[in-house]
Amino acid sequence: MNNIDNLFNIKPYSLNKIKKNKLFYDYLEQLNKHHFNKCKEYKRIIKFFNKGKVDFKKNTPIPVNIFKSYKLSSITNKDIVKKLESSGTSNKGKSLIFLDKNNAYNQIKTLQILGSEFIGKKRLPMAFIDKKPNLKSNLRMSAGEAARTGFSIFGINHEYLIKENGKLNKKLLKQFAEKFKNKKKNNIWIHI
Repeated sequence: MNNIDNLFNIKPYSLNKIKKNKLFYDYLEQLNKHHFNKCKEYKRIIKFFNKGKVDFKKNTPIPVNIFKSYKLSSITNKDIVKKLESSGTSNKGKSLIFLDKNNAYNQIKTLQILGSEFIGKKRLPMAFIDKKPNLKSNLRMSAGEAARTGFSIFGINHEYLIKENGKLNKKLLKQFAEKFKNKKKNNIWIHI
């Protein structure tokens, strides 16, 4: 498989559309081969949708509900360090994404590189307009918890501004704004 570390050396947003598409489809082909060879269920699904003829240059779309019905994992159970769970907003169950140590690291590294392009490298005070996450286990987290955890790497002095009753904690918001009002660079990000 192409080494993903090569991607970390490319400046984000620097490639034109043609180069970006070539790179994307080259990596996608390698990724499809990897999952085909490592995941028995994925192999069956790809063969089914391609009527037994597998061409990795063709991208086979997979219905999203399949991820709610099957455990699609290309890593062994002992290598799973994190399970990300979809929000389940469609009421048809939740999808699970299984991460090993290497994949979790690559996701964090990618987020750092992409995020620092528009947020900057300096960590700033960060307030989330959301409830404080109740992370009982680092092994399993929801999509929202994963997003907040991921973006928290860009901040310091984290505050969560929504009370348990679902209402905005105006007092905490005022305290946060007052405490950091003299910072030279302030960014406000709203999670809706």
